[in-house]
Amino acid sequence: MAQKPSDPGRFLPIRRSGSGMLPGLMPSRTPPKWLAAPTRIGWALGAVLALALGVRLLAWGDVFVGERVLFVVGDAYYHLRLAEYSWHHFPAFLTHDPFLNFPVGGEVPWPPLYDLWVAGSALLLGGGVARLEWVAALWPPVLGALTAGIVFATARRLAGDAVGLGAAALFAVLPASLSVSQVGHADHHAAVAAIGAAWLWLQVRALEPDAARSLWVEVVGTALARAALVLVWAGSILYLGLADVGWALVAGATGRRHSLRAHAAGLVGTALLLCPFVAHAPGPAFTSVELSWLHPAACLALAAWAVMASFWGRGVSLGSSLVRTAALGAPPVAVLLALPWVREGVLGGTRFIGKADLWGHANPEQSPLYSSVGNTTWAVSTLGWLGYLLPLAPLALAWRIRRDGGPSGLAVVALWVAGFGALAVAHVRFVSDLAPAAAVGFAILLADAGRGAAHRLNLANRCWHPAIAVVLAVSALAPALWRNPGLQLWNATRHAFAGAASGEPRVANDVTASLVEFLHVVREVTPGSDGFAARPPVKPDYGILADPSLGHALHYVARRATPSDNFGPYLEPEMLVQTLEALVGLEPAAATAVVDQLQARYVLSSWQPRYWPGTLLERLQDGDGSGLGEYRLIAEGPEGGVPLAALFAAPPPGTVAYKLFERVPGAQLQVATAPGKRVVALQTVVAPSGRRIAYRQEAIADDQGRALLRVPYATGANGLMRAGRYRVLAGAEPQYATVSECQVLEGAVVVVPTPSTDGEIPGC
Repeated sequence: MAQKPSDPGRFLPIRRSGSGMLPGLMPSRTPPKWLAAPTRIGWALGAVLALALGVRLLAWGDVFVGERVLFVVGDAYYHLRLAEYSWHHFPAFLTHDPFLNFPVGGEVPWPPLYDLWVAGSALLLGGGVARLEWVAALWPPVLGALTAGIVFATARRLAGDAVGLGAAALFAVLPASLSVSQVGHADHHAAVAAIGAAWLWLQVRALEPDAARSLWVEVVGTALARAALVLVWAGSILYLGLADVGWALVAGATGRRHSLRAHAAGLVGTALLLCPFVAHAPGPAFTSVELSWLHPAACLALAAWAVMASFWGRGVSLGSSLVRTAALGAPPVAVLLALPWVREGVLGGTRFIGKADLWGHANPEQSPLYSSVGNTTWAVSTLGWLGYLLPLAPLALAWRIRRDGGPSGLAVVALWVAGFGALAVAHVRFVSDLAPAAAVGFAILLADAGRGAAHRLNLANRCWHPAIAVVLAVSALAPALWRNPGLQLWNATRHAFAGAASGEPRVANDVTASLVEFLHVVREVTPGSDGFAARPPVKPDYGILADPSLGHALHYVARRATPSDNFGPYLEPEMLVQTLEALVGLEPAAATAVVDQLQARYVLSSWQPRYWPGTLLERLQDGDGSGLGEYRLIAEGPEGGVPLAALFAAPPPGTVAYKLFERVPGAQLQVATAPGKRVVALQTVVAPSGRRIAYRQEAIADDQGRALLRVPYATGANGLMRAGRYRVLAGAEPQYATVSECQVLEGAVVVVPTPSTDGEIPGC
């Protein structure tokens, strides 16, 4: 029976097109341009990218507070230190920093590209250092959104537009990416993920059937991406071992001889691009944890492998080709590892991966993926329930390739997920490197699950496929999204309005604001260091001994040097050991000898949930230095502030977050009394907050009836603290002593009682 013509404006069914268009009903007339399929994809992608950028900007109110920009405490502040140096002296970059590893100074372990990028961007926009901080705070969310676009392009090439949009949306809200790309997280991890995602896209593109017509993309594109990744993070030599080796195996197994030769040319190009930077690298000649000659040498070894595989890698079957390609990689690797200095350089990285370094089991970044954090696990908090499916994802992708004969690029994605997934299982820090490939792989698998579920439920309409996939994705990510503070819109909005209304940094319930506020105080009450931005930087006159976790913030915010910092054992293990021994491992007398050896004029103490009794940190932070005649409290606070350790344990009410003590010779109160008698000196020290500290010092009179009591406070101002006269108890009546600043700094002997001064403090 003939079908009657439809009336104008009626909808007619159409067949599914080869372009991946979803089936359904379309109007018979030509749709408006803004409703055309490519345009709809563009609008949808724009919405996903806006989502990716928006969720990363939710913490805006926690970062931009008044005139200050508050960054995540840790490595972000040292990136700012390097970026500010390059901002002053562009395109120069810092290689030796006297503020590290004080008093010796330290070689900067990070490659310079990311910090040059931030500094160059700020210079293009104009403005002062404040503009630099804005740029540094905003680049991570921008890079996160750009990475979502790259993820879309990769998944689209493998599975079509709909899966591409799903992968981009999955990446947009994946906490594994959000944790390193939120506003204010001015670290290099977002840049590493973005460049890594671009590299993955190039590898997938290079394995397509028509890739031979654009081999220059493989040569130039991957050479630039590989070099950029190494120059952003020296540890990206892992990408050479995982991404390049995996791609060569796939290309060799499928007989892509021209692609392998182009791959080799790209590796040689990367080596040439790295050489000028390596020539100026300050670290060891061959090491895997800093930029060194090991990086270009590894590129050349991989290039030699690719060339050999292009001639002899093809076998009679896929399996034999794979085995032959893998075997051809042994000679260049063996030649490289035969060199003892190269072998030692590689071992440095293996010690990190194997957690054999000094704090491998104490650093949260090196926690296993399935270990507990709070009331959940790292796997759930970063990947949701997908974290428990991660070990199965590469197998599922491999099974899909075997079942459907999928594109070779999908095998590359499976290898990325397997390689970086294995690293993430051992070290949660690698979960951000895993995120782009994981988003592509899981989006493809979720789409398959949606189709399979719709088929089993006899849901004929194809619209059910993406709907079920979306429900599965949301269900899998729900526990992670619910716990992620960056996605709690109400809190972020409330903080934004609170910050805008006050115009001042919040310190109550805000770890970062509390620390930054106090470090500005440290900068005010301690002598300045004019060499911070000089070229080259000038060695400071003194250092500040503090918890290494506060080191980078001290460098940038307070402009002060430290013996050890967040680099920990990866910069100078001996300095880390000495710092920890002085604070929590030795009694005060022995700790003071270490303080003097490190030329630390100041000691910054911070609240900790547990102290070792009798150690310097316990005597200073918990006892206000009472009984220690060589340490005086000169600043504390901020009032109502929260210490960094509050991230792990709740401090009791009224806790003073931070205290700054000055190491002084101390005046010596000389008191005449009966031999063997105990003499006590008491003094009241008042903080700006009004908190009153009862300082107490004791001594026993010698055989001549003379007691010497070393005391650190001068009568009057001591930094921001004020101290009264000493009240000395040695007989029936108390005696009083007034001590000047000069007497404290020179270790002078002060005979008690001192003459009446009528309010005037005596000179030296």
